[in-house]
Amino acid sequence: MIIADQALHGYANGHQMIASSCEWNIEDRRKMDALSDLNSRCNNDDLSYYMGYSINDGTQYVIAKTWYASEMSRPGCVWTHSLIFAIEDVSKIKNFQDVIAAFRRPEKNNYKKYYEKIEFENGSNVAFPFHNNMLDYLVYTIYGTDRPRVVSFDDYGDEAVSDLFFCVHKMPHQLLKAFSFTTMTYEIRSYDRKLFSYQVTT
Repeated sequence: MIIADQALHGYANGHQMIASSCEWNIEDRRKMDALSDLNSRCNNDDLSYYMGYSINDGTQYVIAKTWYASEMSRPGCVWTHSLIFAIEDVSKIKNFQDVIAAFRRPEKNNYKKYYEKIEFENGSNVAFPFHNNMLDYLVYTIYGTDRPRVVSFDDYGDEAVSDLFFCVHKMPHQLLKAFSFTTMTYEIRSYDRKLFSYQVTT
């Protein structure tokens, strides 16, 4: 089995880490705190998006999902659930849909499960996506340049996200440690003045 750590960020007298299965060094904690916050001035109740980026000098990779926290009285609050893998384990996950299915919004201030590590099955037989045109576009735009880029999907949806995760899953970890992505950018995403490698918009 592949073991991943978890972290939950949300609003508690400011946006911060609320629960985690691991202790983080100051720099990684600062990065996760910043990137788990809302990346726009958007306040759509149905807002959600995924992100990926490396921490711990490129030895770990964070895959996170963010939701707008409409139940909070303060506008602009979000929940972000992060799964943190050893970077060489990302390509070893048998079914990456299990990663997507593992993301959970907290319910009724119950944070207990986020203090536990989570297991994923190890395996090499990964189903190839059927959406060839979308996959061609993703591969071209990911590997066509090493410069940061914002890409546009006419029909943004589950197909595009699934194929993007397939590309992330199959990316050699030597490249993955320098690759950051967000599946929906409302404002240009960066950290410490360094742009995200790959940002999706409609």
